Parts: sequence; C-alpha cells; structure tokens
Amino acid sequence: MNSEQLQTIKQTLLDEQDTLLVQIKKHKAEVFDEGELSHYDNHPGDEGSALYDETLRRALTEHEIRHLGDIRHALERMEEGTYHLCEVCGKEINSERLEALPTTSTCIDHADETLERKMYHESKEGLVIDDVDALEQLQAFGSSDSLSEKDTDHDNPIEKVSSKTKHV
Repeated sequence: MNSEQLQTIKQTLLDEQDTLLVQIKKHKAEVFDEGELSHYDNHPGDEGSALYDETLRRALTEHEIRHLGDIRHALERMEEGTYHLCEVCGKEINSERLEALPTTSTCIDHADETLERKMYHESKEGLVIDDVDALEQLQAFGSSDSLSEKDTDHDNPIEKVSSKTKHV
C-alpha cells in the first residue's frame, strides 16, 4: 500500500469519525428533548411507540460508538505503522480490502475468526440476552392488564353494598 492510498483512507476515516461524533451528540440530545412530564393520559400504543423509538435510538447510538472505536483503532494502527498488517497472522492485508473496509484489522483468511471473537466477547459482556433472563426480566415488570380488563365486580366495596340493597 502506497502513502497516497494510506492518506486517502486516513482522510475517509477522519471524515467518518467527525460524522459519527455529530450523530452521537444528536442522539444524546434527542433523549432530553422528547421527555414528557407525565405519561398518565397517554394511550398504551403511544407509550409503545415511544419505547420503540427510544430503543432504536439507543441501539443506533451503541452501534455508532462501537464503530467509532473501530475507527480510532484503525487510526492508531496507522500511527504505529501496522495498519496494513493482519493482527492475527502478521501478513499484509490486501489494499483493496483496506479500501473497502477501512476499519478492518485482519486479512481475509482471519475475518471470520475476528467476527467470532467479537461475538464471544459481546456475549461475555452481557450484550447478548439469554432467553431465560429476558423472560425473568419481563416478568419482574408484571403484566399489561389494566383495571378495565380485570373482573372488578367483587373487588370494589361500594359495588358490594349497592348489590345488597334493593332499588325502589
């Protein structure tokens, strides 16, 4: 890889880093802009939409932060002079691969191993949710039954008294 190609990739990474920083700040600012003082009079469907939007925003932000880390790692490797070398075997990474995937740190032969390693570390960090844990977490929040869906005829003491008295 010649120095001109390296400079082009470096500039691409720096531009992408700037874009990601702006997007991350935007996502974090949106959290504070959309808050409501009270959710009392909101329809459950509206709450579901708000929850979906918040979950999507968090997932996008998490992805952007992870990608930002990959960019910074690639820039560090450029400064060290090891950008073009595979982190697993030390062989030179094909320049076309580096142009297509500027944040890659492995040659094509070790690409799957790196992905498997990342997935393993993410599961160890608790980023992958086990189905059993997810069920327990959901059960901790109770159910979505509202009072109108439950049989409340016998729970209300006023209704007990009124059912015993005769209406004239």
